[in-house]
Amino acid sequence: MRVGRALLPVATLGAVSLAAGACSDSVGSGLEGPPTAAPEMSRIVLQAVDAGTGGPLADPFLTVRHLVRYPITLDETGSDAIPVTQTHTIQHSVAHDSLAVEVRLEAESYHRIDTVLSVARGGSSGPMTVRMTRRLDRAAGGQGNSTAEGGAGVAPPSSGGDGASVPSLPRPGADEAAGGTTGDPDAGMDRAPLRRGDQAFARGDWAQAAAAYRSMPSPPRRIGAYAREYTQGLVRLGESELALGNWQGALSALESAVGFDAPGYRASLLLAHARCATGGVAGGRQALEQLQRTSSTIPQAQRATALALVEYYGGICSQLEVEAVTNPRELLRAGTGALAEFQTFLDAAEALPAPSPEVSAAMDDARRRQDEVRARLRGGG
Repeated sequence: MRVGRALLPVATLGAVSLAAGACSDSVGSGLEGPPTAAPEMSRIVLQAVDAGTGGPLADPFLTVRHLVRYPITLDETGSDAIPVTQTHTIQHSVAHDSLAVEVRLEAESYHRIDTVLSVARGGSSGPMTVRMTRRLDRAAGGQGNSTAEGGAGVAPPSSGGDGASVPSLPRPGADEAAGGTTGDPDAGMDRAPLRRGDQAFARGDWAQAAAAYRSMPSPPRRIGAYAREYTQGLVRLGESELALGNWQGALSALESAVGFDAPGYRASLLLAHARCATGGVAGGRQALEQLQRTSSTIPQAQRATALALVEYYGGICSQLEVEAVTNPRELLRAGTGALAEFQTFLDAAEALPAPSPEVSAAMDDARRRQDEVRARLRGGG
């Protein structure tokens, strides 16, 4: 996967040099020149929520820090403490084609979030919903019902009505407070929805699988046998939603899944697909880059497959960029990148000693997608 342009929005791809050999009479283009357009105010609006409940954070205040990543400036930073119930706006006037900012969100009872958000020049993006994961080692000091645990990440505003909400986790100690058993927390868990989901998933009945997985009872703790089964159920829920074209439902499930321990590398791959499909290309590539950086934690027998699939899903994100642009120059650059990523995946997959059925299916799909990208390039937008 190409790392250099991964976190920049589609409109900035014109600043990235073509790969050597992409044009017969040159080996690349120079650095981007000064902007020719008039400066326009560009805004990014975001709001943090508890990943488990989707409601306000348990803490009363949230710290938002940001640094302008693109266009490159001498010093464009900010740091604000705001009430957790408010949205936060980051705005700058830029003459380049887009604005991209690195954002850090901090709250006392939650894990810190670092991400990159972008918006076209003169545009307004959001409010973007940032899901923050509760820390197990901190007691909540705020009020309200935001006491659940969940996945962390950035998602576009919910379109609503997709029926794909993921069950939130209970408060630690909720069973004891209600007078329940203090023995094995997994004892007596109703695994019937999980089994129904697995059966439907195995036969490719995505709608039935998704419906069953959505009804899974939340685990009483974030570790243990049922928590692991629940996590994989969330991953399969995300995959089912992707197969149905329900991008927002897939994103919700997969963001929750990666908030658990050891969800497996497929969770990150599918999360990247869901983010890119919902317009969060920067976040999707961020998930892929994180998987590459932590690949040493993947079991050795699966590592080569995982790294090959990173290129495949990177190609999918690039193809989504290809479909979104109309400028011929941007189309050429995005299309060239997509073809290169799919080809890198195919080369890596063919070198595997025994490609899995998943990899074989991805190889067929990558070739089909290459043909689609070539047709799009021939059409010229």
